[in-house]
Amino acid sequence: MLKRNLGRCLASLNMSKEALSCFNNALELDPKNTKAMYNSALLLCKLGETVKARELLINALKLNPNYEKDRTLLTWIPKRDIGVDSPPCLQRIWC
Repeated sequence: MLKRNLGRCLASLNMSKEALSCFNNALELDPKNTKAMYNSALLLCKLGETVKARELLINALKLNPNYEKDRTLLTWIPKRDIGVDSPPCLQRIWC
């Protein structure tokens, strides 16, 4: 949890590379950490890496199909790819 929280703080400071590293470390420690998957996917979306983000969200939903944030972000990814404005949580990065 510490790595995930640090990642969120770094992302809010626009330190994307460092934040992704923290999320990846969190997932190495706990490969089933769906919140780390979501946070990583959120940042990847902001960086335009939607294919990687989509994979993380699908994996997170397989582990926890009831996590609404994953499902919501996943529905925005294809729309974002074709130029539809990002949802407010992507514009701010953290909901």
